[in-house]
Amino acid sequence: MPLLQAFVRALRTAPAPAARPRKEADLSDTADRNVPTRDQILRVASHLFAVRGFHATSTRDIADAVGIRQPSLFHHFSSKAEIMAELQRLEFETSIRIFEAARNQRGSAAARLFCAVFLEVRRMISAPYDFTCTTTAEVLNEPALADERALWERIMAAQAALIAEGTAAGDLMELDSDFASRGVDWLIEGVLIDARRRGDVDPSEFADQVASLALRALLPAHANCDDLRSKGLAMVEHLRTQPDL
Repeated sequence: MPLLQAFVRALRTAPAPAARPRKEADLSDTADRNVPTRDQILRVASHLFAVRGFHATSTRDIADAVGIRQPSLFHHFSSKAEIMAELQRLEFETSIRIFEAARNQRGSAAARLFCAVFLEVRRMISAPYDFTCTTTAEVLNEPALADERALWERIMAAQAALIAEGTAAGDLMELDSDFASRGVDWLIEGVLIDARRRGDVDPSEFADQVASLALRALLPAHANCDDLRSKGLAMVEHLRTQPDL
């Protein structure tokens, strides 16, 4: 049975776990006085948005956590929607470049998907921002952030296109590409939340584990995952010198 089918069956039959809310973020390293105030605001806001939610976090909450007055925050950002928009652009524009770079590599779509997921996860876990705040339902449905949602939809479409290419070539199992793309996205978001909670994750090792899991979930039974992983890692190494990834 393919891993994805086993995973879905396990979800359907397992008892529902008790809710475990995310703990309040430790902002001691986030509000670094050696970091420009504008970036401090982005770092602190991302953690507060991730834990409390976008609508439940006020600009006063952010200013207090940074250690500045609210008028000082408004000198840099006119609203919390503008703060979120910048966080989304920081994440999404780089993600688009990553998928474009991965799709342009030579080799199977499965190896290129591994490469893209690896680069995405490593970048997000290494970032000083908590990017898990940028794709929640309340944020993606916020009218003021419609332009940024369009960027996110470009990422989902690029990932779905890569998966569809792999399916057509027989590299990946037969599965609706849009659903599979969102499944990969859910996997990344879930493991990033867990990694942020633990705080002791090696970015490259973690990215390798997540990309390997995503790959195994989408491969047909006859595929050689270890070989495709090795080819994906070679692509990662090839793209290592590109500073915008």
